[in-house]
Amino acid sequence: MSYEQIDDTGRKIKCRKRAQCEWCNGWIESGETAVVRVYIFDDDFHNARQHPECYEALQKSMCDGLMPDCEFEPGEQGRGCLVGEGVTDDAGTH
Repeated sequence: MSYEQIDDTGRKIKCRKRAQCEWCNGWIESGETAVVRVYIFDDDFHNARQHPECYEALQKSMCDGLMPDCEFEPGEQGRGCLVGEGVTDDAGTH
């Protein structure tokens, strides 16, 4: 597996169209704020969006050593949840 970070600075944008959060799979509606992540993973280009609280959970999970390999499956976490806190309802909250 290969990973090349292009833009993972926490840059925030206002979404022009509905997007799905890479961390929790919840929807980020048009006009809402999202954090942009741009990277290449296994030779595939990814231009991902995350809720600001999901981006913070990703960063904290990496800093706290909860993700030693720095990998995660999109949508496997609850909105704003750290790795291991899981998802407890259909709304993606913990």
